[in-house]
Amino acid sequence: MNKAVAPSHPARHLIRMAAIPLNTAAYDNVVLIDSQVVLEAKPLDQLPWGDLFMGSILLLVARQVQTEIDRRKNDGRLGKRARAFNKLLDSYITSRTPSEILKSPKVDVATVANRPIDWNALDDLDRDDPDDRIVAQALNARLDKPDRIVLLSHDMRPRDAAATNGLSAMKLPEEWLRDPEPSPDQRRIAELEARTKLLSTDQPQLEVRLKAITPTPWIYREVEEAITSKSSALLNAKLANAPTQSRSDPYGLRFGTYDYSHDDRVATWQAIMREDLPLMHRGLTKLHAQHRIQVTVENIGSISAEDLSLEIRTGNTVLHSIPY
Repeated sequence: MNKAVAPSHPARHLIRMAAIPLNTAAYDNVVLIDSQVVLEAKPLDQLPWGDLFMGSILLLVARQVQTEIDRRKNDGRLGKRARAFNKLLDSYITSRTPSEILKSPKVDVATVANRPIDWNALDDLDRDDPDDRIVAQALNARLDKPDRIVLLSHDMRPRDAAATNGLSAMKLPEEWLRDPEPSPDQRRIAELEARTKLLSTDQPQLEVRLKAITPTPWIYREVEEAITSKSSALLNAKLANAPTQSRSDPYGLRFGTYDYSHDDRVATWQAIMREDLPLMHRGLTKLHAQHRIQVTVENIGSISAEDLSLEIRTGNTVLHSIPY
């Protein structure tokens, strides 16, 4: 009867190779960067690394930072930078030799693994927060000397978390950041301006100028509503002076002189007075609140502006061509 013989070595799928700590002895500085350094700063080979660090520099990329950069590979604004950086790291993943960024000062980049993280021992860090995961991975980095790590980030939160847990941190200088890219609205405005400039070659070029005629600052004066007794007295005085029917005939015969519409017109006038006088303060407010501006439209181009129609609109004001 044949007996099974146990193999002298464990099965390959049961073997777990111990990760070899990354040796940093050849570098004067060991700097862990966040994704902002790669995606939002100027190109790594154009940054003045000597302004922050003396000697050679090894840039480390933690797993969380790799994930954040990978997510940007198809981003319309940052995809090109993300793919270029991943290509730079590919050679390290294959050769396990840090990839060169600069020769002088010597700046290389490599990925860094980390030991399993005991989140209970890092009770002030949130395992679901990306910044906290970067700090936790840095604290547990598989390096020959993890205490050499300096976290480089422009954001305050990861630097604060690092310092709280005994990890050195440094702020990415403002001047290292790229100039802000225009927003979609700003890009749309630039496109429209370029299109307008192109069309203006065969169109009149109009220049609009606004000038305040009323001295500034403009003052708003509000006339208060008259008290009831005064407005009633004024109304009664006006109504008492209503024009009467004229009689040019001394004998009262009124041949051809009687105005049969007089009473109706007086009644209409009285109704208008009763309605308008109590609201007189509103008209006075408008009278004293108006300000004069001068709008000048000038054709500064070489193409004549014939049969031109202009419309001026305002947001929350009323325009009049003459004083109110």
